[in-house]
Amino acid sequence: MKKVIILILLSILLFACNPTAYIEHMTEDWIAITDIDSSNLEMICKHQGESVFFVPDLSNTTEELILLDWGNKIELMNLDGTNRHAIIDTLGDISNFSVDRTKMLMTNNGDIYMANVDGTDLVNLTNTPDIGENFPAFSSDGEKIIFQQKSEGNAAIAVMYLNSNYIQVVYEFD
Repeated sequence: MKKVIILILLSILLFACNPTAYIEHMTEDWIAITDIDSSNLEMICKHQGESVFFVPDLSNTTEELILLDWGNKIELMNLDGTNRHAIIDTLGDISNFSVDRTKMLMTNNGDIYMANVDGTDLVNLTNTPDIGENFPAFSSDGEKIIFQQKSEGNAAIAVMYLNSNYIQVVYEFD
């Protein structure tokens, strides 16, 4: 059955016996998975602000894994919360996935990176320190990415052809 990820905010209120005492309010966020019909709710791990995604297990394509994006590193774990480990520990900030969810686009310091969802084959696609690139997205055929470029106050929409790394500006604006 199809699983979904949910983030749960658990609140614990502790009351003192004295009615004039203050209320201490503590919260914890959790990552949980459930079947699509809301049955079989399983609390997986505490959520600490990372973005959470289902991705295919590239070594066993009939299974899925949970991908955690911390903004500065990316981790994978099994659906039961076990085998949690960093796959990319130098950058994060996932922007987009390929249609088949096997590749991901990330941005860091104005450059666009691509990697497999298991962290392998990480490559800096743009490597342009004088131009800032943001908001990359795959084309539906997975052969191109579109993104925003900014340089010296000018901005543009550009397309990169992944088979040649050729970048074509398709629209410029101020």
